[in-house]
Amino acid sequence: GLTGQVIQTGQTQAIEDYGTWKPRLNYAGLDKVQSLIQVPLPIKQEIVGTIGLAYTESPRHFDSDFVELLERFATMASIALNNAQLHTQVQQELQERQKKEQTIRAIFNATSDAILLYDAESAEQLTCNCQAEELLGYTREEIRQMGIAKFDALHCRDRWRETIINAPAQGSQLVD
Repeated sequence: GLTGQVIQTGQTQAIEDYGTWKPRLNYAGLDKVQSLIQVPLPIKQEIVGTIGLAYTESPRHFDSDFVELLERFATMASIALNNAQLHTQVQQELQERQKKEQTIRAIFNATSDAILLYDAESAEQLTCNCQAEELLGYTREEIRQMGIAKFDALHCRDRWRETIINAPAQGSQLVD
């Protein structure tokens, strides 16, 4: 039918006398159609659908202004469809990321070792796990406020600070 032609060619198609058009579809609901137009809905070089209008009164035709207006509408509809698809994709990716983050957080907090994460650029503490609070006897906020220098001097014999400062050049470091 006309929709298939539009999808194949990517071009607007108009039929002025649908009743005599040879490839017409034989559906009872289409018997009243006098003229018909289909406009492609392109998204990223692919036709994902069409918008069609039909006149059932005679003699109604699709002039160039009408066709141009309908093509503009189809372009805006295509943008809206693409945005909706992108929004759905972003939401799905966000949900997947949240699931992964929950898994990592569960592992992070379930380990029996104290884990403290620091930003290698600023040496600012990003977070620590529950076991760090329990083993060290400080809350996360107390550890954060203490800062790396004081914490390192009190608990690590000044080994952490140098390792954290050198981490950007050397990559992630494990300090025991």
